[in-house]
Amino acid sequence: MGSDAYRDGCAGAIDSPCLARRGVVTGLAALASARLARPVFGPHDETVRYLRRQFLGEADRMSLVEGKDKELVFARMAKLANALTVIPAEGEDARRAKADVAAWSVDDGGWKIRLPRELISALEAN
Repeated sequence: MGSDAYRDGCAGAIDSPCLARRGVVTGLAALASARLARPVFGPHDETVRYLRRQFLGEADRMSLVEGKDKELVFARMAKLANALTVIPAEGEDARRAKADVAAWSVDDGGWKIRLPRELISALEAN
């Protein structure tokens, strides 16, 4: 009987729980809780954050250019915002990135420049 207990990894008192099994169960429980505690990230969240960075870079460029170039920069910004509307955001930071783009506007010489209302609505819906 002692050899069977030794083979099972349960050498010790007959009534005490098996330390090897208890260690395995404890390890599995720790892994499961760590997996549940991880923040949720989707497969496209990095793309959303990248497009946000590109959008804000173009927004910074907009303040430096004049005339026709300003229209071209705004058109690129609208294309980036439009791309963001079709990419799903699962993580909190990706959703916040979309909200940042949706909330973007700038005062330019007494005029307020904003994205089209349809784009803002689509970004807020995701």
